[in-house]
Amino acid sequence: MGLALDTEIPIKTKGRKKFKLASEVEVGDLLLNSQGRQTLVLIAAEPEQKSSGYRIMFSNGEVVTCDEDQYWLFRDAEKPVQSSFMPGSDYVKRRLVALKKADEYLSVLSVTPVAELTTRRITVDSSDRSYLVSRTRIPSSC
Repeated sequence: MGLALDTEIPIKTKGRKKFKLASEVEVGDLLLNSQGRQTLVLIAAEPEQKSSGYRIMFSNGEVVTCDEDQYWLFRDAEKPVQSSFMPGSDYVKRRLVALKKADEYLSVLSVTPVAELTTRRITVDSSDRSYLVSRTRIPSSC
């Protein structure tokens, strides 16, 4: 399966201040997972053209584009249990969710459909199947 993100999104790699675009990640690369630990890239699929996806805007101003199957880690203010959501779900449309980024929580300000995008599925070996995306290191999961 793997995480299907826009090919132009930066992904945090091993090393201080190092990032690669999703289109540049290769099998064997070391990324950082949601706990900041190294995770090995097992699969880096060929880019796919998608007819639809979502643009998610977070409270820190970061915008991430992904396909409809992308999962994001979050904590609901009403339920202190970590879970995940897909951008097109009714749950996201009904509630403001917060993602944990290190010790900081980010709110989802908006989820907007996009007509076309190029995505790439990346699968890692971390137990929660997560890795950090964008320059502000937002945790993503599948």
